[in-house]
Amino acid sequence: MKRKPRKFTSSLMSLIVLVTFASIVQLFANPAEAERELYEKDLAALEEQYSDSIEELGDKYLKALAAAAKKLQEAGDLDGLLAINAELANFKKTGVVPIQKDSDSNKAILRFRKIYTVARNNVSDVRQQSISELSEKYLSYLEDLQKKMTQEGEIEQALLVRKEVTRIKNQELGAAPTGNARSKVEETKNSPAPESGEENEAAPQLVVAWNGQRQGTLIGGDGRPASGLKFSHDGENKENDGILEMTGGRTLIEGLNKPLLDSCKATNELSLVIHFETHKLEQSGPARIISNSLGSVKRNFTLGQEQDKLVLRLRTTDTGENGNNPQVVLCELKQGQLLKVVITYRPGQLNFYIDGQSQPIQQIKGYFSNWEECQFVMGNEWGHDRSWKGRIHQFSIYSSALSPEEALALTK
Repeated sequence: MKRKPRKFTSSLMSLIVLVTFASIVQLFANPAEAERELYEKDLAALEEQYSDSIEELGDKYLKALAAAAKKLQEAGDLDGLLAINAELANFKKTGVVPIQKDSDSNKAILRFRKIYTVARNNVSDVRQQSISELSEKYLSYLEDLQKKMTQEGEIEQALLVRKEVTRIKNQELGAAPTGNARSKVEETKNSPAPESGEENEAAPQLVVAWNGQRQGTLIGGDGRPASGLKFSHDGENKENDGILEMTGGRTLIEGLNKPLLDSCKATNELSLVIHFETHKLEQSGPARIISNSLGSVKRNFTLGQEQDKLVLRLRTTDTGENGNNPQVVLCELKQGQLLKVVITYRPGQLNFYIDGQSQPIQQIKGYFSNWEECQFVMGNEWGHDRSWKGRIHQFSIYSSALSPEEALALTK
């Protein structure tokens, strides 16, 4: 008769343990997890819709070129046919329409390019607006939930929600600018096709971007996930919850070296966009944050840290193959402070933007004709140890100099 109470006591203790364990799990589970999954699902659906729209535009562009080629062949226009065929071959190979027109391009190609570019910019604008609306709705939910958790004394859960709020606010939704502002796109809708001698406003020429929205996903020059580009982490560097953690190893981007070289040599322009924070000020060499180099004495460019200074080495025909004549000091650093930085260069004009402001810096001159294929590496030097410890929240590289308006927008 005495065994029953012991059995009851044992069952009660098991129930208490289970309830306690469930409470602990609930305490450390993110209360916004279900809503986050819905947000990520909707975001993925938007990206898939955008990719489908861009692919459809590409198909239409190819069909238009093929139809034009057929008419030119029937008319016996050899020069026109060769030009259209060259445009067809280029688009099939790269999937990119040249942004800056060639002076010798015929009017038909210029017209096709303009129609395609305007349509693509409109699709990109719709994508950006949709993502912004989705994110604003999600942020509103998170902020209300954080307030509710705080009022109910659930501080641990409120902190988890706030972490998610910070993640969404820090990532650049929509990644990189896709071209001219909306108003400029609207102006071009009904304007006549450009003549071969007219000036044409160039959209930012993206080479690569990463914003942490999707694990391991890099954005290519067409604004879509780039299947030919991928991260390669050496050492303890890793991508963690939308942030690149630089801990002394090297992070490479496979497949980037040649496209980066070709695009920048073609334009003699460059823009670096990066949001980052340093773990400590006692780093030197300079410690490599982002570098395109072949060791400690040869590079195309390096953004680095020299103690409490952010510095730039940019190779031109004037600054030498190490890019350190001169090494340009950009700004002071503070440990743990998130900085949003944009650097732009066109021959003779180096600009620096930080946290919504333009800052005067030392000027350099020269062209990129002496650039050579180098290794793109983050968090260290290629072949030598110049490690940098910190966090990269997002970055992008362009083979064009962003306008002041575009650059300032990316630093806010």
